[in-house]
Amino acid sequence: MMASRLLLATTRPPSTPARQQLLRRPRSGHPSTTPPPTAATPSPPTPLPPRPPLPPEKCVSRLIVAGTQRPADLRGANDFRSVRAQGQLSFFDTTRFIPLLSTRPDADTRVTLLCRPDGFGKSLTVSMLAAFHDVANAPRYEEMFGGLDVAAAVLRGLIQPARHLVLELDFGRVATGGTKASAFGRYVNAQLEGFVARYRRCGFTLETATCDFGSHETAADNLREVVAQVARELDEIKSRTDERNALYDVQGVCAHVARLFSAPPPPFRAPLTRLQLFVLIDNFDTPARDFLLAESKEHWAAPDAGLNGAFVSFFRAVQSGMDSHSHGISQVYMTGVAPLLLSRDVFGPFGCGGIADLSFDHRFFRLCGFTAADVSHALNVIKRCGAEAKRLLDRLRECTPSHHFSSERKALKVYHASTVAEYLSVRDHLTPSPRIAAAH
Repeated sequence: MMASRLLLATTRPPSTPARQQLLRRPRSGHPSTTPPPTAATPSPPTPLPPRPPLPPEKCVSRLIVAGTQRPADLRGANDFRSVRAQGQLSFFDTTRFIPLLSTRPDADTRVTLLCRPDGFGKSLTVSMLAAFHDVANAPRYEEMFGGLDVAAAVLRGLIQPARHLVLELDFGRVATGGTKASAFGRYVNAQLEGFVARYRRCGFTLETATCDFGSHETAADNLREVVAQVARELDEIKSRTDERNALYDVQGVCAHVARLFSAPPPPFRAPLTRLQLFVLIDNFDTPARDFLLAESKEHWAAPDAGLNGAFVSFFRAVQSGMDSHSHGISQVYMTGVAPLLLSRDVFGPFGCGGIADLSFDHRFFRLCGFTAADVSHALNVIKRCGAEAKRLLDRLRECTPSHHFSSERKALKVYHASTVAEYLSVRDHLTPSPRIAAAH
């Protein structure tokens, strides 16, 4: 009996489509709830998940080789616009960090600080940000950023260039004539005058009759007035809903600037958003560092002593421009050597946690300076491969100290940017090397 049962179980006829249809028939008196078979409709393809961005240690700063190998003057190598305009200097493409700076989780913190030692490319980075964000540079966008990493991000809509009026300051250029406070005030006034003249050429009025650019003591007041004039002019255009005005939105300003300079319209789609003011401060701590080395700490700490008072007044004016106007200062980006001056007296107006310090942020440890992978890629670009590339890399590791600018241990070591530039620019009898933009 067991054998016959096993035989019946193993010799059951195979299931066929007709048999399956018969088995699905309902019992008598019970209507079928199964819909009649229809032609199968193809399901839409499942979209692939977005590819996650590469971690910082996997990205490489590409060496962009200039079209000519003639020796070039390196005096403008800390200015990104000069490097691109000359066409004689090769440089490392770090523009991929521009969208990262704007889309980081703490981007709502409107004051950003990056500290590095001298010679790591801080000034070149500041000028790169100024060239990208300045609406006055819209006609030159393709000339300066065409073919670079940030151009792909612009095409994907991850970031939009030319959306700001840019006030660019480099406190490392403060003249030493006279007292430090007077030199600081004269420099700020000169930069404000240049800012007003540049954007008047772009169509702004910017009435500055109340500004006294000849007095170094009024630098902070002049900054407040210039910011207020920019905000007032944009607010009036918006309140009148004067869409025909060239300053009504970014798109109009870009087209207006292109017409002024007889240039083609920018290749990107300018957004229909309001303009904003971006302040870039390079070497923010240079005057104070020189002052502390030359003077006593007691003199610096005095409540109203010269440079200390001018410094505090300046940053209070910056904070006032961020809070008082809807079209005022939207972002501040600063670089320096060390956060020695992040004191309550100077930066107290920004509030606790009001400054995003990226100095040891793992996402930006390669923003200034280059890793061995960057140098290896550059050697491959200039046709130095194999045993020769290994020999040159070993020499770099032996003779050049490396630095660790990350809170994570796995971060790669970073080499001095100026040293790497000189290292790759050496010429020998085998292969001519490109002149590379030295970083400052």
